[in-house]
Amino acid sequence: KNMDDLWFHVVNGIALIGSLTSIYFVSGKTNKERKFGMWVSVWAQPFFFAIGVLTGAWAIMALAAWRWAHSIRGIINNPT
Repeated sequence: KNMDDLWFHVVNGIALIGSLTSIYFVSGKTNKERKFGMWVSVWAQPFFFAIGVLTGAWAIMALAAWRWAHSIRGIINNPT
C-alpha cells in the first residue's frame, strides 16, 4: 500500500511539473519555444495516463491520449 501511494505521488509530481513546463513553453513567443513545449507535453502525457490507470479514471486516460496526439500534430505542423 505505501509503495502504491509513493508511486502515485511520484507520477503525479512528474505530471504536474511536465504540464506546467509545457504550458510555459507552448505559450512562448518563438516557434522553437512552442515546439519544445509540445515535446514536453508528449513526454508528460504518459504520466497522466498512468495516473488514470492507477486511479481507474478513464476520462484522464482519454484526455492524456488526446493531448498526446495533438502535441504530435503540433510538432509536425509547427515550423522551426
